[in-house]
Amino acid sequence: MHTEKDGDFSQAEKVTHTGALLVGTYDNFTDGDPSEFLRNLNAHMPSAAQNKLIFIEKTGHTYQMKHQEVADDILRQLQEWRAG
Repeated sequence: MHTEKDGDFSQAEKVTHTGALLVGTYDNFTDGDPSEFLRNLNAHMPSAAQNKLIFIEKTGHTYQMKHQEVADDILRQLQEWRAG
């Protein structure tokens, strides 16, 4: 996956499922801006408008000390889909 907007997103452009994408805002694998990374990735998906982006503040990709927040956000998203 690329962090630049004009990278090769041919794989992401083939993802037709809708869903949720989740990232910790301190994630180091995104070259410094996890929130923008996730927005950029989503923008290249055909289902971008239907996808939900979830940002877990002040944690990296292992969600240390944020496991309950991650679980709560996932539960909220599942409940939203179920009600929808």
